[in-house]
Amino acid sequence: MSLLIPPPKKFVGFHGHTGFSVFDGLGYPSDHIDFVLENGMDAWALTDHGNGSGLAHAHKHASKLQKQGVKFRQIYGCEFYFVPSLTQWKDDYEQAKIDRALAKQKALKEEEEGGHVIENEEETKNYTVGKDEWKRRYHLVVTAQNAEGLGNLFTLIKRAYTDGFYRYPRIDFNLLKQYGRGLNVSTACLGGIYSNRIMRGNALHYDDELIQQQLTELSDRFVDAVGEDNFYLEIQFNRLKQQHLVNHHLLRHADQTGLQLIATPDSHYYSPDKWEARELYKKLGWMGNDPSPLPEFEDLKC
Repeated sequence: MSLLIPPPKKFVGFHGHTGFSVFDGLGYPSDHIDFVLENGMDAWALTDHGNGSGLAHAHKHASKLQKQGVKFRQIYGCEFYFVPSLTQWKDDYEQAKIDRALAKQKALKEEEEGGHVIENEEETKNYTVGKDEWKRRYHLVVTAQNAEGLGNLFTLIKRAYTDGFYRYPRIDFNLLKQYGRGLNVSTACLGGIYSNRIMRGNALHYDDELIQQQLTELSDRFVDAVGEDNFYLEIQFNRLKQQHLVNHHLLRHADQTGLQLIATPDSHYYSPDKWEARELYKKLGWMGNDPSPLPEFEDLKC
């Protein structure tokens, strides 16, 4: 199918992450743009995680190409970390701090009295629901349609750090509604809130109708925030089993609601032969100041 990147004009391109996105993408924007052009595409959206640090680099290279008469359109965006409500998230975070302090006091008291702390393994393994929801952060792809949208994109990035930062910057529905003019929003990859609700529903053995009901509640809020014409259900095609499950529900959701679909290749490196370098880049980043021993080839995955 033809790839549609909003606003709805048919052209070929994709959104990607660069080395400006911490331990996630590899390469400079210029590397990705050159690959796009070499493969017959004429547009690319840069959507680094939680920041716009690479956008100036992309703009500089795109401007250079356009002056040379090259047909290319740079789309400016960000893959935000999203929670439904920053107010609720802050309340949950403060409660979690209180709970941790109480648990620590209880553990110290039991240790002094010679008791044993017994872990509730079922609670630990129940990753689908629970009191640690405040730790979650869902991906959300946002791209600018025009100059007003670009200004709002930068404002959202700033507000994510000032209003929703705990290890990662966050936005919510309220901020989207406040600064949503001139923006396109799509549901992102398997890290998005739609994918989470689908996979969580599947793990809890919800039937399709209940999963669709939860998706509809989300869609109503996104449409209220940015408008139906600016909101997209994002499907991807890869070898991940979960992706097929998510695509199934998103395709059905599009049929039921009339919401627009887009298909995106999610690019984290600028050439297929760079997959190994990107995996090493990620692993080394998490190994800190002592990257030894180096990961074995068998430990890497594409």
